[in-house]
Amino acid sequence: MVKRIGLLAVLLLFIGSESFSSLPVDVTFLAIDLKFDHGNIKILEFQDAPQAGLRAYDYVFSKGGVWRAFWEELFTLNVPVWYVGPQPHKAPGNSFSHNDIDHVAFSDFKARGGMFLPSLHALQNFKLFRAVMEKNRRDGASFPAKAIVLYKMEDTGTSPLREFAYANPQAVLINRYMRSFSIDKKKSHVLLCNAGLEGLRPNTKIYRKFYYPKLAAAIKKDLGGDRFVIKPLNSSRSNGVIMVTAAELNQTLKRIISASESNPECTNRGTYRPDHTMTFDYWKCDPNDQFIVESYAPSQELMVSGKRYDPSMRAIWMMVSDGVHTTVKRLTAFWKVPAFGLDDDESLTEKHVSKYRNDLSRLNPKDLEVSVDDLAKLDAVMIPSLQVMYSYVLTHPLW
Repeated sequence: MVKRIGLLAVLLLFIGSESFSSLPVDVTFLAIDLKFDHGNIKILEFQDAPQAGLRAYDYVFSKGGVWRAFWEELFTLNVPVWYVGPQPHKAPGNSFSHNDIDHVAFSDFKARGGMFLPSLHALQNFKLFRAVMEKNRRDGASFPAKAIVLYKMEDTGTSPLREFAYANPQAVLINRYMRSFSIDKKKSHVLLCNAGLEGLRPNTKIYRKFYYPKLAAAIKKDLGGDRFVIKPLNSSRSNGVIMVTAAELNQTLKRIISASESNPECTNRGTYRPDHTMTFDYWKCDPNDQFIVESYAPSQELMVSGKRYDPSMRAIWMMVSDGVHTTVKRLTAFWKVPAFGLDDDESLTEKHVSKYRNDLSRLNPKDLEVSVDDLAKLDAVMIPSLQVMYSYVLTHPLW
């Protein structure tokens, strides 16, 4: 059974009515990991920003900094906002933990006039919420009061949110439309292709998790290149991500596929997201019958603490639909580096796959800042591309 650590929600009410339009009203809060090589961009994956996209920034740059930027945008709407879920508390002592990050964000939210309720059930029974919902149902507005939900869950389930959305059709849930794509690499890849943005992906193909002697040769022919990145469909924290040379591809495929086949006790698991990053061992319990292979896409080299790295860039975006128009705004962007530098005697995976590092607070923030020139190049490509993708997502909802 998948462990669930809680629900974080923010609900925002737009009071008044709007005329019918072709797009749903929505707010999306999204992290995107990408490779950036002097303006050449390849999107690696999407992440639900509240769940996984903020902690590296908090440890390196500013505690609660991304949340602060998000709140600033959200509260310019001048409407009631509810935070729904377990109330974060600061851990005792002077140490700084993940819980403290949530506490900083929550305190900032409260200081801006945000209100707190412990659960979606409590919200639906809250007098003001019910009154606004009823008023708009009675008025028959096509887009009545809107509720935006920002949630934080350990598992990938959407049942509580789906039930809330269906019970409150006036409610708009933050990341409702994007979340299903951000937790599944296959869906995100197909999304970008369907939206006409395949050029922003590395050469990629999805394969059945079945080993045969010519599988490696087929992948080399399909994707080209001499280095490949193998990924599970829906892992997080870089679990199961392995980078290999063309010469290593066959043995690596044989190893990970046979590892999965030899552990029948794991085949009935749900989404598998271990707390500590695993590479080969992850595949023993990967629950999927498919996997992804990408041709390797590099970033421009980055010097951090005197060492050369092949980084990835994490950019945090806020996307809003008012029912007619979509807007995209970058809240921040920063470099992430693997555990080891390019000159270290380590595997390609350790030198090229960015993972969570225990020493983040000791890295020099200046080394991980994205230059003004690179930010301009990033925005020039990503903002119009995300507007296209976002419109596609809103008009092709998964639920």
